Order: sequence, then structure tokens, then C-alpha cells
Amino acid sequence: MEKQLVQSDPSIMMGKPVIAGTRITVELILEKLAAGETIDQILDAHARLTRESVLAALDFAAKVLIAEKLKDRSHSDSNELVREDRGFSDESLAEREIGLENLLANVTGDNSHAEIDFGQPVGEEEW
Repeated sequence: MEKQLVQSDPSIMMGKPVIAGTRITVELILEKLAAGETIDQILDAHARLTRESVLAALDFAAKVLIAEKLKDRSHSDSNELVREDRGFSDESLAEREIGLENLLANVTGDNSHAEIDFGQPVGEEEW
């Protein structure tokens, strides 16, 4: 079985896709590459990354873009791609109540938590 190099877990980096076993997000890797850093520079700055994990981040991002493009071709403007755990689904925007007040109204003692200490940064990450 192939090891999943990109993972998403609501308890790690607010559910953003990260390289497995790290808090290094796919987003950070893409931003660094877009800023002109090479893969070797990224690897030097983040000792826990491998060339394979950087390429997995690029592959993950490409697959998300392809999924969004396919969704745009096959659905009306009233639908959007909504991330659910480790997959994607379509959900009508009309069925969703969006806004800070609606989000905060759903926060309870059962679904909130104290501040989380994620520990020291790995590599040259900025917090």
C-alpha cells in the first residue's frame, strides 16, 4: 500500500492539507515555489521534507485544480466544491448559511477547545 504523503486532519493546521507527519502545508510549499525558491532550497529550509513529499504536494494541488475545473464544467453556478474530511462533494450554496454570526452561533462548549500548543516551528517556518 502506498503511503499517503499529503494528509488533512482538522486537528492539524485547521485541516489544511499538510505533508504527513509535519505541519508544513501544501499551501506553504506552493507559495515558496511561486516566490522562486527551488525544491532544493525548500528541502534545505525544512529538514523533514523530502523531494518526494514536495512533488506529492504539487500533485495534490494539481488534482484539486482538476477537480474544480471538472466541477465548473458539470455544475451550475449555484454549486461549489466543498471539502469534507478527505474528499470532495457538491453542496448547494442556497442550502448553506454563510456568515460570521451563523458560524459563531454554532460554537458550543462541546465543539470548541482551548488554545492548542503546536510546539516549536520546524525548519524556518514563521508563526
